[in-house]
Amino acid sequence: MNDYKLITVIQDSNKKLKINNPTDLLLIGQGSQGAVFKIDDYKCIKVYENEKIAEEEKQAYLRTTGSPIMPILYETGPKYIIIEYINGPNLKHYLIKEGRMSKDMSQELIKMFYEMERLGFLRKDESLRHILIKANKEIKVVDHVYAFRLKNPMPVKLFKQLNEIGMLNMFIEHVLNMAPDLYKAFKKEMPEFF
Repeated sequence: MNDYKLITVIQDSNKKLKINNPTDLLLIGQGSQGAVFKIDDYKCIKVYENEKIAEEEKQAYLRTTGSPIMPILYETGPKYIIIEYINGPNLKHYLIKEGRMSKDMSQELIKMFYEMERLGFLRKDESLRHILIKANKEIKVVDHVYAFRLKNPMPVKLFKQLNEIGMLNMFIEHVLNMAPDLYKAFKKEMPEFF
């Protein structure tokens, strides 16, 4: 088995991640705080530059254990977490390929918003790239470092990104019909999208 503990990431002076991966684990994603590698068909590891950030994400996963929108947390270390590998596209790629926002996908997003509220997320503004689509069309949300620290109660970024790919109006129509209370809250707090 690969020794994933040998993988390191550091931020250079331009805040760009430099990855040292002496293993044969495949890099499947990276952001400003860490890099993600596929361990096998069931697990992946996210390696962080900063122990504090790793601890915050670990705590977010521990607080949300068992939630249907969260990948399973398997293991943690000082600068890493091992979570469920989601073999599917992110929401942006999925919607572009499908060419439309289906009622079923809108329903998944509506369930996601209600679940985030139930879990006590302060940040409910997810990027389309952090919402992954499983083969059964259920969604899983990744990258929870700021879920309980930054207060973004409305999905402004998500709405902007849906608008950029031409899917926002259909989503808003679905929300109006499926979750009028959510529609009302969105319209009140984000009138620029209505």
